[in-house]
Amino acid sequence: MKPDLRAQTLVIGSGAGGAVIALELAEAGMEVLVLEEGNRYGLTDYGASPPEAMKKLYRRRGMTPILGPVSIGYVEGCCVGGSTEINSGFWQRTPDETLNKWKSQYGLLSAGSKDLEPYFERDEQSLHVSVTGGDWPASTQVLARGMKALGWYGHESPRIALNCQDRNACACGCPSGAKQGMSRSLIPRAEAKGARIQPNCRVRSLVKDNSRISGVIAEQKNPDGSVRLLRIFADHIFVCAGATETPALLRRSGIKKNIGNSLSIHPMLKVVARFKEELDAEHSVMPLIQVKEFRPKLSMAGGFYTLGHLAMLLSDNWPQNRSLMKYRKHMAPYLAATRSTGKGFIRALPGKELTNLIWYSLTRQDLVHLSQGLARLSTLLLAAGA
Repeated sequence: MKPDLRAQTLVIGSGAGGAVIALELAEAGMEVLVLEEGNRYGLTDYGASPPEAMKKLYRRRGMTPILGPVSIGYVEGCCVGGSTEINSGFWQRTPDETLNKWKSQYGLLSAGSKDLEPYFERDEQSLHVSVTGGDWPASTQVLARGMKALGWYGHESPRIALNCQDRNACACGCPSGAKQGMSRSLIPRAEAKGARIQPNCRVRSLVKDNSRISGVIAEQKNPDGSVRLLRIFADHIFVCAGATETPALLRRSGIKKNIGNSLSIHPMLKVVARFKEELDAEHSVMPLIQVKEFRPKLSMAGGFYTLGHLAMLLSDNWPQNRSLMKYRKHMAPYLAATRSTGKGFIRALPGKELTNLIWYSLTRQDLVHLSQGLARLSTLLLAAGA
């Protein structure tokens, strides 16, 4: 098969995984080509309304359900920078309990917290990881008030958003450029070292040459809407397409053993709390504190907030709840999340659309933890004056 393109190293995906790989390889002097399914956007494209942002920056416009006994809403980015362009930029070092699990189950003897300390410090400096250093927004202050009243432990989570301007646009792309998503941080550095980024290019399948992967078949979407099929060969290929697309691509390519059978998630429940004072959460960054009193099984934090999100959260009983919209400036959303003990699977569905089936089954223990989380979160918010 004659290739249309050839590269020394090929990276599939430009999010947190792909951008790191691309930078490391480019800095090592290797030729790097990064394929990204989504488009490339600048700051002028960011900060749009949620529907417009989901149309541009999200996979399937944000419509990716996880099926199962309890349906779960799931979203991820589909653009240069991946989900780092639409998440909140919170930074957390790998917890000790996770590192210990890796050590005992997988024999990663040199991946303890002390071993990784230099790398954490390097990345935190590179991405400008910091806390606010100033006054908290009102939605954060009430969370801190409830936590103090109950004597629970928690702290402000560091973020990769130095000099955040409180625009509440994290989920729509940060228009100020403060959030250091991959398109603003690692990808430009990789390009400065010679890496090439190819947007609007989705990999359909991997090409196998005997026992090794030698290339990919990809679809390049042109500006006029037409699609060109490309054969791209490389000496080394890294699949960094995210938690759902990576196993789906491998399975479409005939690589199925142990692939797509061990999906784990952090399910969460959201609560909208109403306070006497105005929080104006719609016009400030989301709550910055995470309550860690009950970790590792349970954590509590704040959620992204717009009028559309509020209406959706009240919609279960809209005739009764719609009058509450007038108190929107007094409201903010909070969440309780648990580390699930369940497992899910991912399957690539047949057909040219390259769609996937994501299935997850919460365990009874998950439901108990979520119920406890809902009760404890509500207790905290009431203690804060909700």
